[in-house]
Order: sequence, then C-alpha cells, then structure tokens
Amino acid sequence: MSSLELSLEHLQRFPESTLVRLLESASPEQLLSTWASNAGTLPQIREEWIDAFLRLCEQTESFPALQEAGFLSIPGPWSQNPPSQWLLARALTAASDPSQALSFYRGLIPQPLSPRLLLDAAQCAIKAIQWDDAWQWLSTATRESRDYSLLQKAARLYRRIEKADTLPELIPLKVAFLFSSAPQLILPILTAKGYASGIQLKLLTPPFDNVTPFIRDPDSPLYEFRPDVVILGLNYRQLEPLSENESAETWIDRQAQSIRDRWTAITANHSCRILQQTCDLPHHPSDGNLSTTLRSGLSARIHQLNAEILNSPPPFVNFLDSGRLQSGLGETIWNDDRLWHIARQHPATPAVPALADEITALLRAQAGQTRKVLVLDLDNTLWGGVIGEDGIEGIQVGPETPTGEAFTAFQEYLLELKARGILLAVCSKNNETEARIPFETHDGMRLRLNDFVAFVANWDPKDQNLRAIAKQINLGLDSLVFVDDSPVECDWIRSRHPEVAVVQLPDDPTRYVETLDRGRWFESLHVSAEDRNRHALYRSQKLRNQAKEEAPSLESYLASLQMQVRSGPFDSLHLQRIAQLIQRTNQFNLTSRRHSPEQLERLVNDPHIWTQWFALEDRFGDNGLVGLVIAECGETTWTLDSFLMSCRVIGRKLEAQMLETVTEAARQSGATHLQGIYRPTPKNDLVSNFYRQHGFEAIGEKDGVFLFQRTVGGD
Repeated sequence: MSSLELSLEHLQRFPESTLVRLLESASPEQLLSTWASNAGTLPQIREEWIDAFLRLCEQTESFPALQEAGFLSIPGPWSQNPPSQWLLARALTAASDPSQALSFYRGLIPQPLSPRLLLDAAQCAIKAIQWDDAWQWLSTATRESRDYSLLQKAARLYRRIEKADTLPELIPLKVAFLFSSAPQLILPILTAKGYASGIQLKLLTPPFDNVTPFIRDPDSPLYEFRPDVVILGLNYRQLEPLSENESAETWIDRQAQSIRDRWTAITANHSCRILQQTCDLPHHPSDGNLSTTLRSGLSARIHQLNAEILNSPPPFVNFLDSGRLQSGLGETIWNDDRLWHIARQHPATPAVPALADEITALLRAQAGQTRKVLVLDLDNTLWGGVIGEDGIEGIQVGPETPTGEAFTAFQEYLLELKARGILLAVCSKNNETEARIPFETHDGMRLRLNDFVAFVANWDPKDQNLRAIAKQINLGLDSLVFVDDSPVECDWIRSRHPEVAVVQLPDDPTRYVETLDRGRWFESLHVSAEDRNRHALYRSQKLRNQAKEEAPSLESYLASLQMQVRSGPFDSLHLQRIAQLIQRTNQFNLTSRRHSPEQLERLVNDPHIWTQWFALEDRFGDNGLVGLVIAECGETTWTLDSFLMSCRVIGRKLEAQMLETVTEAARQSGATHLQGIYRPTPKNDLVSNFYRQHGFEAIGEKDGVFLFQRTVGGD
C-alpha cells in the first residue's frame, strides 16, 4: 500500500519506524499532499521521522513549495503540538529563517529533555547569532548525551563557536592523553565534554603506540607541554604475556612496577596530576571461568594487578575505574574486536562517551569544579505523590510498594553523598508546615530534617529560593546541583541560573539514582576528615548566622564568636587537606593556582618558599583548616604565589590576619616589599579589590594578570 492510499486514521496507528519507511517511498507530490498535510496531526513523529522528511525535502528541493503552501507559516498547520513544532523549527532553520525558528525552540525546551532537540536548537541559535542560547543548549545537550554521533555533531558546533571567537570565560587545562590505543575517536568528544563543564582543554597525544619513549625521554614534547594532568591508559590488550615458567605473582609485580615506573618518570621531569586507568577484563578469555578462579588466569591476574597499583599510591595519582565502566555498559558496548584489529581503537565507539564522561568528572575535580550542594525538590522527588494533596497517608515511600521502595533507595543514596561531605538542601513549592511532616512522622523516610543545611518550602519562584539558599550557606550558585522532576522548573533554573547544574528526573523513580549519578557532579580526588564533618560545620554556620542577625553590630558579633586562630607551616599531617582546599576554592582565591600534592611536597622542602596554613575555631565549633598562603621569598621582595580562604569563613576578617602573618614573616627575613598577584577568573571577582583595600599599589599587568606591591619594612 503506498503512502498516498493511506488515510489519516491509518497513519496515526503506525509507530514512527513504520512511518519512516512509508515516507521514504513517497513521491514529491505525496511529500506535500499526504505527509506535509498530516504532519501536524501525527503525535508519534520524533527525530527519526523529522530527519527523513527534511532530507527528502532537501533532495527534492521542496522548501519553496512548503513555504508557498503555508506549512512554514506562524500560526500554521505545524504550530499546534510539540512534535510538529519541532518539525517547523527545523524546517524554518533549513529554509534560512532561524530567528522565527528560535521562538519555537524556546517553547519546546521545557518538554522532557531531549539532547537531539537541544542540539537542533543550538544549531539554530548559531545561525541566528544568538551565542548565549547556543552555548547553553549545546552544553546541556553535550552533558546529557552518550550518543557518539550526536556528540560528534556537538563537537563540530563547538568549533563553529570557537571560530566566531565568542567563547565564554573558561578554565584552561592542559592534558596529556597517553593511551596506547588510537585516540582519534575520543579527543573531540572529550573536548566537547570539557566545554560543557566550563573547561577549555588543550590536549597532547604521543605518536601512535609510542607512549613509553614519550614518557621516558626528558626532552619529550610532554615536558615542554607542561601538562596539568596526564591520563595514562591501560587495557588488557596491551599487557605483556605471562612468560614460560613465570609465576602469576612475578608477572603481577612486573606489570605493576612498569606502571609505577611511568609515574616516577613523569613526576621526575614535571609535577602534575596523574589519572591512571585501571585495567579492564578480557572479552573472550580462552579458559572461560577458570580465567578468574585460577591464579594464573588472565582475569585473576588483572584483578590482582589492579589491587596492587591501587594499594597506597602516591598522592598525585588518582584512578579511573575501567572495571565499573565495563560492567555498567556491558561487553558488547565496551569491546569491538574488529575495530581493534582495524584501527587499534579501544574501547569500542559506543563506549567512548561514557569514558569521556568519567575523565571529564576527574578533570572537573582537578580544576576545582566539584559541586558541593545538592538541592532537592520534594513531591515526586523524595517521595511519590504530592504531600499537600495526598496527605501523609497518600505519599509513596518505604518498602510497602516497589515505587515506595525506589524512593527509599534514592534517599539512601543521598545519605551516602552526605556522609562524604555533600551538603543537602530543600527547595520546594509547598506549605512549609506540610512539607516537614514526612520527615517528622513517616516511617519510610530515611532522610530527616537535620540532614539538610537549608530547608526552603514556599511558593516563591525557585530561582529566587536557590539564590537565598546559596547566600544562607555562603556558597556560589556554581556550587549547586538542582534536582527536580518538573521539566518546566528545570528549564526555568537553566535559563535564570546557567551556572547551576540541573538534573531533571525521569518518570520512573527506579532510575533516579542512575540519573543523578550519571552526571558525576560530586567526583572528588580525595575525601578528607573535614569532608566527612562538613555537614556539621554548616549546621554550626546556621547558628552563627542567627547570632549575627541578633547582634547589634558586626563588631559585637565578631567579638561574641570568641574566635581562635591556629596556623603553621605546611606539613605531611595537613597536606591532603591543603591540596583539597587549593583544588576546591574558587571565590576567595587570588591566583587560582592549582598545585598538586606532589608540587606541594616540593614546596615544603624548598628553602625559597614560605608556607602557612590557617585554621579557625569559635564558640560554635571548629571550622578546621580554612586558609593558606604560599610566598616566594626573594632577598628584598616576597611574592604571593597563593592566597586563598574557604568561603565558610568569609566575613570573619581572617584574611587580614593571614596577610599580617605573611607580611611579618617577610619583614623578619629582611625583605622590604610584598608583591601580590591577582589572576581574574569567572568566579573570583569577590577579591578583585583585595590588594587595594589592604594598602597595595598596582604596579603592572600582563596577559590579564595584575601585580600589586606594598612596603613591609626597610627604608
């Protein structure tokens, strides 16, 4: 039966795949008379059918006919429902009318999130020279997608924005990508994922299959490049075979030592962060299950090899868990023997986006972009149903039903995040009294009110409430991850606060954990004792805020805190927390230099470097180590290499004592001047006037970095 003979009733019964096949056999006349005429009444059409329809229109040069027949008119037959509006927006873009198309895309974006729709919208915005919209939609599509073809297109669109010289302010990061497999498939995807995270990656790769000489040669381009991060690949295909008469233990020691030798060779020539990939498992081991149960089996040896390199690594090494990725994606997605033998590509193409996501999460942590606060909606997010309408008896949470159990599992996952230092907050459109009831009385709830550092339930717009939450806990909006089940609320926050990471939950609560986890928003390089105590620190901050509101003046409030400062030079006891503070502090950070633990160890032993950490305690509790100073000690001039302070203690005047401490040390050494560096970033405008406010004079600027100086002693 030809498409011309089908009635609208027939067409509405078919799935999209059948409609695509029928469409592809249509004549140019049928393209307009049957398909264009009925497109506005076919709710099942999506991107596959739209692609096919527009491809045929282009092949048959039908866009003028569509225009003449009124299909591209507004309002018109295609402007009535979301699927046909998407078609209209794409057709208008193809017909060189991107400004009209943008209005439809803006209306479509609040629909359930579609990376392809966002990508189409970004392409339209680029044509319309609407760079802010293009960047926002393109970045959201790139973060959300794991479709390799779609991400290839995203990478091309990012290059168009690059060429137009309209990139926003980004964090630069130099990364050496040292895989023995071919890197061509992952590099553009990794670059796009970096852009979507606010990071501009500069990537270096070695000549193919030449990683070891590239590392060992001290004159290698690797060390001229001076990377911030080196990513070392490892996969089962590149392992050396078990020699004749060689024991499994000897083989494991030999392979592990080879990996450690790479770490040593790299850091002997250049201090940087190393991200080491753990080894994945063979797809088709010849000995089947014995590969895991026999000590000499390849799978068993790989398990032991991973355990060996994971055991007490140096502080500058972190790991990318290939085994978790491989098992999560499945063997058929992870491995492609044909691709390996043809192009030396591993893992397989469909697995590349997931690998890029994992790498990007670790790079975000290195760049100080780990999120700190998870802000949660309530209804249909922490429980099923609407508390204001269904009452405490009507909401679903707990083991009584599969749906309720899924909500409980999600809450347990949230408690795990809290245990390692992620702050939890509530932002809900609800009556506050009703919103608190489930936490106080429902047995199925795992979360309780004291698990949150902020609880905002009212009927104000959520963008305003997010701003209030950020102010209450003294963190930037770029520290927040906002989770909601409403597409409208999620799109509203994206449009009002692009710096907030937005997670739109699916309809199925059994997928909530997967959906939140997939963003890897809270990836960290280390977890310290202060991380585990962070919730208590911020709960005590709430008491400080109350005391501040009740105090008659700022001076009396500060005096009432009974603050005590501890400080000392950098040492091994505090080095992990110092490294973490350097990586995570963005707002009160004058130079934003990200020293690695290895670099910090060298600074500790350098006689020309002065270091000092600062901790603050008051009557509400111990804030822990919250500030640090690193200074280069010249004979007459000291220069501040790093001067930073946790946002938890902003407003307590600790920075003045930190500055006075380094000033006095410089004076005691015989120096006459103290120089300060201010390197502006998108996040540290808070300290742009710090030096001027403390008696420094501006003495120069180069490449956007400002130099200040003040007299500390001498003549």
